[in-house]
Amino acid sequence: MPTSYILTASGQRLTTEAGARLVLESSNGTTDSIKKRIMDRLVTNLSALIPSKFRGVTREMDPLAASEKLPALMIYDGEETEIEKDHFGRTYNFPVVFKILAQSERNLAAKKDELVPEVQRIVEGEIQLNGLANIVEGGTEQPFINELGKPVGGALLFYTVQYRRKLGDPYTTY
Repeated sequence: MPTSYILTASGQRLTTEAGARLVLESSNGTTDSIKKRIMDRLVTNLSALIPSKFRGVTREMDPLAASEKLPALMIYDGEETEIEKDHFGRTYNFPVVFKILAQSERNLAAKKDELVPEVQRIVEGEIQLNGLANIVEGGTEQPFINELGKPVGGALLFYTVQYRRKLGDPYTTY
């Protein structure tokens, strides 16, 4: 099995050698916004499921994108909503959707049922994302099948993440 790479949003490159172990190779050296660090943390945490459950864990922008390597886990973040403000800063919510994409000739439902709780276990196992944010809602599942790519399908998992940042400083939480 060849070496594969996953590029996180902050420019960190995770390497799987023969699909066996993850190595953090580099960082871009810049200060990342809180939201970017939240998304990177999710990708890094879920990369622990490579290669035992997934062949790839990536952050994506296009919700219609498919993966050539299955099973795959794709992570999407949505529009922020300001929910509170004070003299020091702002509190925001944004949705995070995990797209679990799998293929099974025999029992796609069983494959989905195997993968969904693994993602939920890791996401909900660090509910405060190392002090960056709080996962305030979620874990709801919406199964789907790709009619064009049968027998490809899976599930979408929906979460809501909340974080606070200082006014005028998207790099600092308070």
